[in-house]
Amino acid sequence: MSGFSILALQEVGFNWREHLLFRPNELLAKIDEIYSKHGRIKALVLDDASFSLSTYDWHDTFAKAFLKFISVARPVLANIILTTPSPKLLLKKLVSMDAWIIKIVYDTDKEHKHRRTAKGYKNYLLPNGKRIIRLSFEDYFNINSLKEETFREYNEYRYSYVEDGLENLFIELKQKEKTMEDGRTRFIQH
Repeated sequence: MSGFSILALQEVGFNWREHLLFRPNELLAKIDEIYSKHGRIKALVLDDASFSLSTYDWHDTFAKAFLKFISVARPVLANIILTTPSPKLLLKKLVSMDAWIIKIVYDTDKEHKHRRTAKGYKNYLLPNGKRIIRLSFEDYFNINSLKEETFREYNEYRYSYVEDGLENLFIELKQKEKTMEDGRTRFIQH
């Protein structure tokens, strides 16, 4: 999905490096910059959005504030693209909005190993409250359309935020170990 986002940004003439962001503070800084200039940006990509807007963090204050912000963002942000390995990892409120869901499907054979299909589904809320999702378009692309330099630069950027995930894991692991140790200590004392 990230490769398709980069190609889409390039197709409309955007520098992907200025419009594709991973860390929430980078996204907010970009939106704040646009807001302070009374401007409007056509598109921003929050890459691997399920890292900061995970369905498991529905109670997180940032996630709640982000959902509220989406309601008022139109004057400064025309489109926000959220990439994720699976929509099920994103906050349910985000996935259930009247929005497009684009799924990247491998469309390969021996001759076209790098061919992909982007299938665009429109999520509709009907007047009776039911939701329907319909296939609206298919876009065929070759992931090798990305320049080698762009691909390398993106991978370096993406690799840099793996560190964020590792830091979170180490913090959680230390807290879990401390909780287990505290439990053992209390058990032994009683």
